[in-house]
Amino acid sequence: MPLSKATRTGLFIVGGLVVLVVVGLLIAILTVDPAKLASSLSKRVLEDTGRELHIDGDASVSFFPWLGVTMEDVRLTNPDSFGSGNFFTVKRMEFRARLLPLLKNRFIVDAVVLDGLTLNLVQGEQGERNWDFLQGVPQTEGQAGAQEAPESADAQEEGKPLFLDVASVDVTDASINYVNLATNSSVATSGVKLSLSEIRQQDHALGTDFSLSGKVTTTAPDMSGTYDVSSKVVMDHGSDRVFLKGFEFEFTGEGNALPGSKADLKVAADINLDTSTRGVVFDNAVFSAYGASVNGNFRFMPPGKEGGIAGDLALSQCNPRKVLDALGISVPAMKDSGAFTKLSARWRLESSFDGLNIPAMEIHLDDSQITGSLSATAQKDSAPPSLSGRLQIDSLDVDRYTPAPSGKAAPATAKKSSGGAAAPADAKTMPNVNLLLSMGKLKAGGATLSNLTLTVKGSRGKYRVNPIRADLYSGSLDADASFDLTGQAPRTKLTASLAGINLGALLTDVSGKAAIRGSAKTAFTISAAGADGPQILNTLNGSGNFLVTNGDFPLASDLPKKLEIEQTGALNQVKSATSQTSFTELKGSFALKDGVVSNNDLFLAMRMAEVKGRGVVNLPAQEIDYLATMDLLSASVLPIRIRGPLKDPSIFVDPIELVRLSAQGVQTLITAPMDAVQALTNGSIPGSETLGGVGETGKKVLEGILGGGSSTDSGSGSGSGSGSKSEGQSIEQGIGNALDSIFGGSKK
Repeated sequence: MPLSKATRTGLFIVGGLVVLVVVGLLIAILTVDPAKLASSLSKRVLEDTGRELHIDGDASVSFFPWLGVTMEDVRLTNPDSFGSGNFFTVKRMEFRARLLPLLKNRFIVDAVVLDGLTLNLVQGEQGERNWDFLQGVPQTEGQAGAQEAPESADAQEEGKPLFLDVASVDVTDASINYVNLATNSSVATSGVKLSLSEIRQQDHALGTDFSLSGKVTTTAPDMSGTYDVSSKVVMDHGSDRVFLKGFEFEFTGEGNALPGSKADLKVAADINLDTSTRGVVFDNAVFSAYGASVNGNFRFMPPGKEGGIAGDLALSQCNPRKVLDALGISVPAMKDSGAFTKLSARWRLESSFDGLNIPAMEIHLDDSQITGSLSATAQKDSAPPSLSGRLQIDSLDVDRYTPAPSGKAAPATAKKSSGGAAAPADAKTMPNVNLLLSMGKLKAGGATLSNLTLTVKGSRGKYRVNPIRADLYSGSLDADASFDLTGQAPRTKLTASLAGINLGALLTDVSGKAAIRGSAKTAFTISAAGADGPQILNTLNGSGNFLVTNGDFPLASDLPKKLEIEQTGALNQVKSATSQTSFTELKGSFALKDGVVSNNDLFLAMRMAEVKGRGVVNLPAQEIDYLATMDLLSASVLPIRIRGPLKDPSIFVDPIELVRLSAQGVQTLITAPMDAVQALTNGSIPGSETLGGVGETGKKVLEGILGGGSSTDSGSGSGSGSGSKSEGQSIEQGIGNALDSIFGGSKK
């Protein structure tokens, strides 16, 4: 079908225009002088920034199929106040964009390339910075007025958001150096690779795929490492928000400034930044470092009415021992090698810049679960900081976390500490405390407690834990403790009572064997001052009492062997007594004075014997000196001395005490009938008055036996012949003579 005349005319015109454009571009390419272009560009930069732009290498311009500019060895100088150095240098710069869309306010760019960029950032001693491009740029009065003049309608029209489509921006083999002359510190990053791809802006939104990597070295703090950052970036100018979708950051480094002298950090999240409020929201966030990983969703708001952090976070199961080791924190070996190896947690966080609030949390440490809430506030004006909350622990075995035996013997004595050397703590900085702790089961020192509850309250360094209640070994504990931290040395006071305790089961769990069994109860009050073991031991004071009923001594059969008794009769008596180890009661009291425990009224009632005891235990010196007197109820008394270091005391029959008790026994044996006759004579025994002179006659008979009587009798012989008069001896004197004869003494 033949074309109409009008159609042929139109095609001819369009074809002619295309030919003209192509011819024009060819002419432009052939006639543009790159040197003049570089000179013009340098002049414009000098006018706008006050700095000199030098293009020392080749420069070229292309118009087809893209408008392209390529320059090599480009450098921009520093302001005069920063010396003669360069602000930046670039080995090669390249820019390519479509020409025709520029006429329609549309920027379609193929590539922006900066290869071999070196950027030098300097901050002076007075805070001046070489990247402030307007400093030192002279402005004429006309220029200033032009800047202040309102925009025209055409300018406002031109200021509408442009259509931007950039295929890529690549910065390769770059170095960025920052020097702070005021702090004498520096940061240098090299091998930098920056990539921005698919940069598109339409209406009020700008988006791009962003990646950045390189090496960094800093002097303050001292560290070096590599980093890698990537994200999808969307900037919405209409809502003043910046979205970082799929944000990922990785850093691996080393240096003295890093915990453990090294770091391997990873962060991933979807980040929503509100540029108007400076608030940040992290969704699907994951923070990983040193073998631990925390994930969750939370928001951050800068200081203000609603400033702080709020969100839900969780710690994935990790090995806390390895985490602390990676941080450079040494964890001592524990009694249970499997302890402190599993930790996980999740919690709700609602904190402000004045305090921390955790309304709900759940922590799993090894086999223990901890739940509850905590709240803390910082010190503000005259108000002290505060700490409050409720914690529930299902079970906790403290013994698993005690230090492993080192094989080295502990020192036998503790040096007495002077105490009070430390400066007293400032009560104004000590928090108000209100904590409630409950525990289903607690094991410590081998002993097991259940249903433990305690409440801690106090303020400004003075705290009280009351009540303290727990069930243990068929009995109960009720205690009250107080702590005063305001003095030079902390002071502690504990009042406690235990009742209905199965002592055998308790001792078996604590020491592995039960030296005594029975139902026990005790009550005591003790106090101490100090922050370490020696101080506390040397300041222990207090008193208490104890009672054990319906018990026995399972290990008493070993006593004869330990005493090393050689006499067959005595040995058999001890064996007979210790074979029946049950007792009805064991009771006594004690007093504490500067770490020395004294007891003077121990009483033990057994079937075949009674035991009384007295002595002291010196806790600071770790020594004991105790005497237990065993009355075998058969005219035999056995004094047992326990003396020496607490860990391995000597147990033996005390010979000096044995002689003393034997003499006392003989005296009692002799004086008993004398006391009876004396009572009859004096009529102090009811009914003795009916015996008439029998008492007096008996007295005379005993006096004669013991060498008494009057020498005034005329038939006495030599006594009268000498003319001397001997004074009669009393019954008591006669007994004394008898004791002297028994033990080989003489009376002069």
